[in-house]
Amino acid sequence: MTLRETFHLIRSDVRARVLYDGKKPGLWSGLGTLLSPSNLALAVWRFQGLLHRKHVPVLNKFLSLANLVFFAAELEPEAEVADGFILLNPVGIMLHGHTKIGRNCIFAHQITTTLGPRIGFDPVNDYIIIGDNVVISAGVRIIGNLTIGSNTWVGPNTVVTESLPAGSIVLGKLVRPRAA
Repeated sequence: MTLRETFHLIRSDVRARVLYDGKKPGLWSGLGTLLSPSNLALAVWRFQGLLHRKHVPVLNKFLSLANLVFFAAELEPEAEVADGFILLNPVGIMLHGHTKIGRNCIFAHQITTTLGPRIGFDPVNDYIIIGDNVVISAGVRIIGNLTIGSNTWVGPNTVVTESLPAGSIVLGKLVRPRAA
């Protein structure tokens, strides 16, 4: 990842949020959106990922602590998030390093993605994969080596422990998708 790619991702995140908020895209709306807590936390995390890939651990750790102290967000730099990511509120967000998030996803607050301690844990090959255009509501816990298909909506306070097919709408404490 290069500095140019990092700026491209930040710009795509800001543009997605401007459009989500129903504002007219432009310099002032973009700057105002960038300076919101959620987009600042996201921009800091994007730079944290760049520094991680460039093997600059001290600055990376500093940015990680800044996100934790100022925004109560623990976003591991190894996590991969495509462009157009919207973070509605950074408070309580925890992204595990083995998380891959597709394009144009929306996250609310108090969301955790974790592989969790479990039997058969493979720290190299286990990933949480979230497809494109997925909306994750407040309080969601995503636990385990699983995939959430594209165009899925996960409702508030849902605990996802198994993979979800594309186009799912899920709500509840324990989610087990129906057999197709």
